[in-house]
Amino acid sequence: MAIGGFFGEYTYHAGDKFSAIVGLREDFYKKSGSRIIGRFSPRVTLKYSPSEDIVLRANGGRGVRYSTPLIDNIGVFSTGKAFAGAYNDHILEDAWTFGGNLTYYIPVGESTNSYVSFDYFRTQFVQQMVVDYEHYANMIDFYALDGNRSFTDNYQFDFSIDPFERFNITVTCRYTNAKIELAGQGLVEKPMTSRFKGVLNMQYATNLNKWIFDFTASINGSCRVYNFMEPLYENGRTPVYPLLYAQVT
Repeated sequence: MAIGGFFGEYTYHAGDKFSAIVGLREDFYKKSGSRIIGRFSPRVTLKYSPSEDIVLRANGGRGVRYSTPLIDNIGVFSTGKAFAGAYNDHILEDAWTFGGNLTYYIPVGESTNSYVSFDYFRTQFVQQMVVDYEHYANMIDFYALDGNRSFTDNYQFDFSIDPFERFNITVTCRYTNAKIELAGQGLVEKPMTSRFKGVLNMQYATNLNKWIFDFTASINGSCRVYNFMEPLYENGRTPVYPLLYAQVT
């Protein structure tokens, strides 16, 4: 477990167009009977606005944590399967995340908050607790990544507009490319992780927000199922399905 550490942060502004936040963190970890391990975790956030309508952001940093395998994956208790491997170990997970965002504020609609934006972020694991449902037929195998590959690429598009006063429309689309190297399989698509999702939200509020009407429609993409579930699904993937919500407050 973490036994201590220190953190420092510096913020820099160059007028109204550019700002940077740089953080440096050093944590010390120790498990019972083991030596103390130090981990250095830098992070940086950059923001640049060449005009009032455009904002560019870039982020990057490292994250470290001790895994708690059974608590982090509480659903394994509902499977009726036995556990194998390092399910009682607390592996020090280690990952780097970096990416950026471009936002353009559109001078249309009733408010100044209409915008389109695009995000891309990648998480690359250096060490990870792998929960493998496919290595054994009747057991769930827990083991460390230990040099194998595991990463996730996320692409997201957002559009928001207020066509008239107190009415907002927001559209979000997300595509995920998640891969992991599993024992005996090599690099494969992470199971039970949908490739894409789209959301449409419309909200209208009367004066002073006395009544609020909200409607949300989403489309959820397919994901690869575990190999023992493949006979139940065409091409070994879940179907694409929609969800509709409506609320009056």
